[in-house]
Amino acid sequence: MQHISNILVETILTTVKLMKSVLPSVYLGLFLASLSASEKFSGKGRRWVPMAMRVTGLSAASALSVLLSIGDRTAGMAALAAAQKQEGLPDREIVTANLIAKLPSVLQFFVFSFIPIMIALYPRDIAIRFLTVYFAAFLVISAVGVAGARIIMRQQREFSAAAGPEVRPFVTWSLAVRKAVFQSWGVFIPVSLWMTGLSFIAMLLIKTGLLNGLSNYLPLAAYGVNANVIPAVGAGLISMLGGMAALGGAFREGAVSPSMVVPLLLATSLLHNCYDLFASSIPRTLAIFGKRLGLKVALWSFGVTQAVMLIFILLTLRGLL
Repeated sequence: MQHISNILVETILTTVKLMKSVLPSVYLGLFLASLSASEKFSGKGRRWVPMAMRVTGLSAASALSVLLSIGDRTAGMAALAAAQKQEGLPDREIVTANLIAKLPSVLQFFVFSFIPIMIALYPRDIAIRFLTVYFAAFLVISAVGVAGARIIMRQQREFSAAAGPEVRPFVTWSLAVRKAVFQSWGVFIPVSLWMTGLSFIAMLLIKTGLLNGLSNYLPLAAYGVNANVIPAVGAGLISMLGGMAALGGAFREGAVSPSMVVPLLLATSLLHNCYDLFASSIPRTLAIFGKRLGLKVALWSFGVTQAVMLIFILLTLRGLL
């Protein structure tokens, strides 16, 4: 009984900590999306959108969400969901926009977390190799999204052009901001309740140990990896940075050869994505996009990401990267 109580308390605390960092981003994305729909924002605020449209092949609303993802991934997704409700974006555009946002959303984390940790823990050549390969993997993921967007958006852009430009009524900045605030709260409240509940359930499953044994199924022994390294890779299940640090310690102790560091770090990312799917991705996308589209967005993102990571692991094991 005491053990169950401890798990529940730990799950609640973890969920609260996660929501404290995520929910402000959700509201920010909803607010910016609502504000961007106003006439006052369309002039100055969207001056970067045409360039993003040319690069991504997306519509203006989806391109704006990709730009927002540079600063905050959840804000970008919330903006995309708001744009879908306002402009009736098709599911395929939502899925491709989410894939394209993979690279922009990782930039901040890459610069301020991955680079300092890799430089501190590993020799410079290994750090540069991993950072290059990892960045290239996310570049490929976004490129898959761009390719899909250019294929499926051509007909939609032609239809939009034939319909003529949208005419918005003139409003003042103060009115636009007030309207965005109230519209955002109306969506934010049910989204936050859904996200908190789903995150609690996911965290409860994780805290009970359901996912903690995944690292045991990695075929590391087939590549001559010391069995003592498996717990280090498993540390990346909950935290990618924790896995990087654990592998760094194993490397310094001689348990990991230099040639295996990058493949193992990629395997750590592969494993962490499984945790993130249940702990963050599915709760967030279901809350933001709804059950049907949210699950589709989460699974497409997970599937493409894991496929690309697996390909990159195989390429690094063969010495091709």
